[in-house]
Amino acid sequence: MRTGLCFLLSFALSACAGDPVCGDGDLWLNTEECDDGNQRDGDGCDENCRLATGVESIIGSWRFSDGEDILLGLIDLALIDEIIQVTDGDVTGTMRITRERWSGAAISRWDEADRIVIVQASQGPNPGSYAKIVYTEVVDYSFYFCVVASGKETVEDALMDRVVANAENPGEEGCANFDVIIAGTPWMHLTRILETEGEGDGSADEE
Repeated sequence: MRTGLCFLLSFALSACAGDPVCGDGDLWLNTEECDDGNQRDGDGCDENCRLATGVESIIGSWRFSDGEDILLGLIDLALIDEIIQVTDGDVTGTMRITRERWSGAAISRWDEADRIVIVQASQGPNPGSYAKIVYTEVVDYSFYFCVVASGKETVEDALMDRVVANAENPGEEGCANFDVIIAGTPWMHLTRILETEGEGDGSADEE
């Protein structure tokens, strides 16, 4: 009886199983680290279905949803691409990070080891000034970032700023709000926009 059951189970499993296919959207354990439904680098999951590391892990398009008051300073620094909607104080929008730009702000320095980015503001009350961003590791296609300093005259001034954000509970508190520590200020939460959600290759349908 046991032999016959084992035979049936092994047949069923072999019938359902197949060769792992990177880019099919299904995560094959022990074979793939990720599978976001495409074979493209620069979106957190590379062409071989391995998780991106370092700088590459946060390059790409992101969606955010946070309180309106948190976003005012980020808008001034051009750290947001597009606001999609505002509902009862909650703001939803998108932004894109490349090696050269954090949304609309140019990246002047990137410290991969300490996860620090220095950007130059292109607008706001101090255009041309520098801001310091710290960010967390990417987990499950999302991460947090916090602007710990802004309005600095040089890259070195921003880099050497001593304000430190607390990442123990970034969803609730610990972000330094533009040179003033506010214990209850949460970090900015970003979730990756996957190609399967409609990011695509940027091409539009032609009539």
